[in-house]
Amino acid sequence: GVSKEDGSRFKFDVGTSGDAYGGKITYIQARMRINVLKSSGTKSIGKEMERWQKFVREINEKAPLEAGPAIAISESFARTELEEQILGSTITSWAISNGVTFVAVIIFTRNLVVTVSTMISIVLIVSTLLGFLFSVFQLPFGAIEAVGVTIFVGLSVDYCLHIAHGYHSSQGKS
Repeated sequence: GVSKEDGSRFKFDVGTSGDAYGGKITYIQARMRINVLKSSGTKSIGKEMERWQKFVREINEKAPLEAGPAIAISESFARTELEEQILGSTITSWAISNGVTFVAVIIFTRNLVVTVSTMISIVLIVSTLLGFLFSVFQLPFGAIEAVGVTIFVGLSVDYCLHIAHGYHSSQGKS
């Protein structure tokens, strides 16, 4: 149980098996602040997260088994890990969508030169769009942008494929 004192700011920092801090201690929570803004980027928060994880590992190595393991929990750390996972999955989905696009274009045109030209166009379109979003408009990279990357490939394929198909099936010499 925890203390029943409603006015206590730290009433959930110590847990015991009995009421009003009676009985055996089941957990202790220590709150700490670091000198990093919550709005900092993934890199700076990621460095702090690594330092805290190393610190916790060192404490756990030296701590007696009866104490149980220490863990570091932070909303900022969770957000940083989520952003890293989103970025990784975005790169994977971008590569898969480009691979599927490559296969589709080569099936429709049966021409490697036209397919490679189409893929280069698609990569340049998506890169330009992402460059504007993140460099010029300074949008943060999040879940919506991650989904957008794959959608951008799909939107740019349509036009590029029509141009490639028209060029490939043209009867003209130039």
